[in-house]
Amino acid sequence: MPPKKAGLSKELEPWLQTRILNISENPPRYEASWYGPYNALLSHFFPYTRQFMVKPQPKLRPRRAINPGESISNISLASAGYPVQSHAVLDESRLESDVFIPDFIVAKATESLEADQSLLQVEIKVHTDETSWEMGRVQLQRYMSRHMCSEGSTIYGLLICGGEAEMYKKASKEARTRIHLVGRRCPIKEKEVLDFLYRIAAEHW
Repeated sequence: MPPKKAGLSKELEPWLQTRILNISENPPRYEASWYGPYNALLSHFFPYTRQFMVKPQPKLRPRRAINPGESISNISLASAGYPVQSHAVLDESRLESDVFIPDFIVAKATESLEADQSLLQVEIKVHTDETSWEMGRVQLQRYMSRHMCSEGSTIYGLLICGGEAEMYKKASKEARTRIHLVGRRCPIKEKEVLDFLYRIAAEHW
């Protein structure tokens, strides 16, 4: 367990703890209905006052090489600072075909628009059947692997299906497609999940 950090607590506000318990026991029908409570949960552990940023549905575009003598008008920079294809040179049919969109990314932010460090990627599913879990794992693996080929540092993942969660980690030197389960699948309100979020926040506090 990392040392305690001033201002960082695993104790949720009572209303938020109850809200998460309620949506876990009475799951909303639509995925979007989960975003508010989980955004509040992430913001509790990753406050903007410590230079964290919780990004809803960010777009993860593939990294691209810069050719010698290439015009910079063909290139854009992602918020993490790596080059991606500019929208100006893509037709509409190709624009979003290779873009991944996790439900949330937590980043250590900077004043710059191109220097954020991604820490945690979150994928949310409404249903708790094994098909939903497997689909979520595949998506999360893709998101985390795209991060690895772009930024290169350790990235964490949180897969939430209904009111339960699986936690993942991917180190920078591992194969692009490999992610590791951290702990066990458990209800989102359990100590394991709160400890997981606390450790990530404390490491970058």
